[in-house]
Amino acid sequence: MEPTSTLRPIEQPAPDALPHPAHAGAGPAPQLAWLRIAQLVVDPAYQRGITAGGRKNIRAIVAGFRWARFSPVIVSPIEGGLFAILDGQHRTTAASLIGIDSVPCQIVFATPGEQAEAFTAINSATTRVNGLALFRAALAAGDAEVIRIAEVAARASVTILASPTMELKQKPGETMAIGALRMRSARMATRR
Repeated sequence: MEPTSTLRPIEQPAPDALPHPAHAGAGPAPQLAWLRIAQLVVDPAYQRGITAGGRKNIRAIVAGFRWARFSPVIVSPIEGGLFAILDGQHRTTAASLIGIDSVPCQIVFATPGEQAEAFTAINSATTRVNGLALFRAALAAGDAEVIRIAEVAARASVTILASPTMELKQKPGETMAIGALRMRSARMATRR
């Protein structure tokens, strides 16, 4: 008997589930390409400037830069052989600061109005990742602090839940208090 996989496939709709292709009005398919950062520009008509918080984010990207963490920059061609950044201004700035001259881009074909609309949709329709999911991901990645927290919780017979669960549905010994566990762990580490 083969071992059961824990990997989850993408859901596929039944062929007759949709009356017509949902992607029929999606517009032209995007292209993927490596573009020189010198070709990428920011349109201040809809794109925000880099704030103090943005600079902090850029410094964090620079400090821990890895291609595995760098998603393609979404751009749209404009006149003069340039591309307006719809999403990825901070990633691109960080890449530039460490001397990278080209980044992977998803090129979408859109009018200036559609570019602004895409910027709004991309930046407002993101799925926020909860702390429990981030904790699980850090555990799977082998983060030493997270492993220590998980081990201490296990020794105390505390189960760190995998996803948010209403308090009334939690069993004794289950917790979602990742922040409290991290603070406690940090305090204990400084006492050593």
